[in-house]
Amino acid sequence: EFLKVEVNPDGTFDLTNKKQNRVHKGLNYFEDGGENGDARKHIPPMNDQVISSRGVSVKSASVEDGPVLARIKIELTLELPEEILPKKPKMIVEEAEPAIASRSEKTANYIITSYVTLKANSDILEVETHIDNNVKTINKDKKKTAIQL
Repeated sequence: EFLKVEVNPDGTFDLTNKKQNRVHKGLNYFEDGGENGDARKHIPPMNDQVISSRGVSVKSASVEDGPVLARIKIELTLELPEEILPKKPKMIVEEAEPAIASRSEKTANYIITSYVTLKANSDILEVETHIDNNVKTINKDKKKTAIQL
C-alpha cells in the first residue's frame, strides 16, 4: 500500500515510496576496508582496497508472503582478507606503523544475511542484518554480530 521493494541480482534492493512517488535505488550494499587503528583513530593498511558486495551473486527467497507480512531473505558471501599482517604489538595508536601493515592474501568467507520485512498498512521497511564474521578482528579472532536497522 505504501511501499514497494524490488530485490536486484546483487542483493541490493530498490525501495519505492508509493505516496511520494520516489524511488531509492541500490540500497543494502556492503563495503569492507582494512583497519589497523582502533576506535579513536582510523589507520588503513598499506595498499588497502575496499571490497564491495555490489556485483556479487546472492541467494534471495521469500520466507513469508501473507496478507499481513511479507519477508525476503537475502544472503551473500564476501571473500575478505583474513587478517592484518604483520600483527602490530599493543601500543598507542599514534606510535603504530601503518606503512608496514597490510591485509593478508589468505581470505575467509564473510556471510551477510539480511531479512527485509514489509508489514500491511505500514510505511516502514524493516531490515535486519546478521553478519557471520570469519575474519580476524583487532579485538577478537571471530565475532558474530546482529544489527537491526
